[in-house]
Amino acid sequence: MDVQVSSVNRERPGRTVSGWGMLAVTVVLLLGGAAVFIYGIVRGASSAAEQPVWWMFISGLIAMTVAFVFMSGFFTLQPNEARVLILFGSYKGTARKTGFLWANPFTPMVPRSPRGLPHKRRRRHGRSGHSRQTGRGSARQRPKTLQDLAARTYAQRRQAQSQ
Repeated sequence: MDVQVSSVNRERPGRTVSGWGMLAVTVVLLLGGAAVFIYGIVRGASSAAEQPVWWMFISGLIAMTVAFVFMSGFFTLQPNEARVLILFGSYKGTARKTGFLWANPFTPMVPRSPRGLPHKRRRRHGRSGHSRQTGRGSARQRPKTLQDLAARTYAQRRQAQSQ
């Protein structure tokens, strides 16, 4: 039995939905679930002869729980940004469409730049383990305490006045 394994990785488009439509669904679920939940409590407590309306109480709780789970599926993408969608460790696709989107809340969305590099590259210097962000303005020292900041500000003001 010969099995051929392809070493070529292919990017698949991820299944995403417009975030605005899912936001409306989530808000309706949340508010409707809360209303049914409260109505079930009020109706059950209003008359002692009637039995509490358990199905309303439970369905309201379920609707609100589903709404809270749906909330974790929202994300935004800027131009030249992508998200990798992974479901239980297997690749499900890459979202590249910009804007406010919603994907399956059980797929953790891993940010990815278009070239596969991390967004902010950091270099480690020396053995101390201090990291310094590379790029523009990285050579400038930042004050470590408020006293350092106050001393620097005072020195800059004195220098500006002397000129």
